[in-house]
Amino acid sequence: DSDGDGYSDGQEVKDDYSPTLAENKLKDGALIKSASEPAVYQLKNKTKYPIKDENTFIKRGWKWGEIKIVSEKFLFSLQMGEEIK
Repeated sequence: DSDGDGYSDGQEVKDDYSPTLAENKLKDGALIKSASEPAVYQLKNKTKYPIKDENTFIKRGWKWGEIKIVSEKFLFSLQMGEEIK
């Protein structure tokens, strides 16, 4: 259980979740994306809010290094919120 979320790494990999990031413990405001898609989202209340574009990202003062890579399964399990402009 590398990420301390109570699930074994093997089970997380089998279920298509990340074994190194406790996705269910990410805090509101976290910036997230999947490894296979360029879209970046802000996480709030189990909802993902897509960030419109690079200019919006930069204007908000976010840093690229703050983005957490999450599993597609986790990302797709979240409700979609309104676009952040």
